[in-house]
Amino acid sequence: MAENNWSDEELEITLIAYLIMIDLDKSGKKYNKQALYRNIAEKYTDGRTKGSVERRMGNISHLMIKKGLPIVSGISVLSNTGSGIENRMLGLLERLQYAKKVIGKFQNIKNLIIGEETEISKESKELFPYLSEKEKVYNYRQKIPYQIICFGAPGTGKSKYIDDITLACVNNDKECCIRTAFHPDTDYASFVGCYKPVADNEGKIQYKYVPQAFTTAYVKAWRNPHRDFFLIIEEINRGNCAQIFGDIFQLLDRDSNGVSSYDVKPDKDLQQYLKEAFLGAENQIDNIPIQIGDIMKLPANLHIYATMNTSDQSLFSIDSAFKRRWDWQYMPIVDEKRNHRIAVAGNEYD
Repeated sequence: MAENNWSDEELEITLIAYLIMIDLDKSGKKYNKQALYRNIAEKYTDGRTKGSVERRMGNISHLMIKKGLPIVSGISVLSNTGSGIENRMLGLLERLQYAKKVIGKFQNIKNLIIGEETEISKESKELFPYLSEKEKVYNYRQKIPYQIICFGAPGTGKSKYIDDITLACVNNDKECCIRTAFHPDTDYASFVGCYKPVADNEGKIQYKYVPQAFTTAYVKAWRNPHRDFFLIIEEINRGNCAQIFGDIFQLLDRDSNGVSSYDVKPDKDLQQYLKEAFLGAENQIDNIPIQIGDIMKLPANLHIYATMNTSDQSLFSIDSAFKRRWDWQYMPIVDEKRNHRIAVAGNEYD
């Protein structure tokens, strides 16, 4: 079986095992590497050998060194990662590091195991004595939604909630968060982009395609597949979403890998801009139609988070077809316990 045909699931479990070995080394717990490799090969891969898993562990050591991260002792460092594998492993590693930060106790594998029940072999119990009888490998995508609308009354902390999630995921790199706000005059051109008159250094006016928040985030995400990017939309229901999103509404349907289930064909102006923006990105984008701007699909590392105010009256309604493409997070009004009281007609109210 070809070394460069590893699925994301196979790479993910191997990376998880590697990170766990780092924690086990730090804590001084003993474990059997060869038994671990054999268990991964038999239980979590599509017919790979123990030696194949061991070589992949060596590739991970090479990757960790490049990132300036600690490595597992006793594993040979191997640089022959394979075509396209290194970028995929970088993306998976960053998501797993985020999951580690969110979960808090990464060294305990119970916090990495969710979902369907599956029997754990005796061999696994010997490797990880704290492993329970029926658990499954953690899936980071359940911790980082692709699209979420955070809704509630004004002042309930919607924007802070989104900031906390996104900045933790990108290690406080604000360049990975592209923010915009909707209002009644927002339209497709002010969300995606359009040709505008632009003055050059000599003051001469020329027309150029000026990308807006969506296109800026889209290009950054495709050009940097190993990093997560967040398009943050404040007050999403203060604008007409059907008008603003237009045909890119189709892109919000995601498949199991987080990529858009359906593609859309951009207009000629946007297509030409994307073609120029993706020049030199052949190693990052292996889909030729996307690379030349012929079609558009959201990549798995582009997340769209939005806030919604549910109290004001001057808001646009959002139809059910749009709503179903998002996860929803309600932010309730929280009593600050300050004992503020209002007296009306002899009665007191909280």
